Amino acid sequence: MKLSILDRLLFLAAGLLSGYIIAFGIEDFELPVMTAFTISFGVMLLASLMIIIIGYEILENSSVVIAATLVPLGLALGLVILKFPQWFIPYLIFALVGFFGVVFTHFKNNTGKAGVITLALTHAISGLTIVALPIYSVAIGQSRFGFVYVAVGGSLIGLGGLLLMFIKLKKPILSVEIVMKALPWILTLMMFFFSLGLRYAYQ
Repeated sequence: MKLSILDRLLFLAAGLLSGYIIAFGIEDFELPVMTAFTISFGVMLLASLMIIIIGYEILENSSVVIAATLVPLGLALGLVILKFPQWFIPYLIFALVGFFGVVFTHFKNNTGKAGVITLALTHAISGLTIVALPIYSVAIGQSRFGFVYVAVGGSLIGLGGLLLMFIKLKKPILSVEIVMKALPWILTLMMFFFSLGLRYAYQ
């Protein structure tokens, strides 16, 4: 499917927002948090630029699918370190096991049951963390209310990942054309809410 000018502009906006977060949105965080967020948003920046240059065909590349796993994993890990550092080691273990599990099963047989389950579980757990952690942090008075915008971004990344996964399984929830038209909007709005929500991480 060919990218329209509007699609390219939206992907560019998503990439610029990713770059903005890396350069200015996380500078006050500690190094481990900055590292996790930089990996996550760095992959988003590269993915946005590659889609603009190559087109949607890049999404069929196995390496891109694997690299995309770093987006929710890196963001979820960064949020855990930021708000609940006592869970850093257990969540880091999960992130490493999940990522290398996706690598192994995807290259071995990316359409097999093990590959699908590993990819789905990794994305589901990290996505749930991105949504639930900001809401809980605000509820206990640990963060300002605006931090829930991160949860909104997490919901969007979950939606986008779900739609793409079903397309890859050849069981699309919506038509491929509709999903590809919605994808640049989803990614741009997702990055907007992430950039907005991270500003309210502290009281």
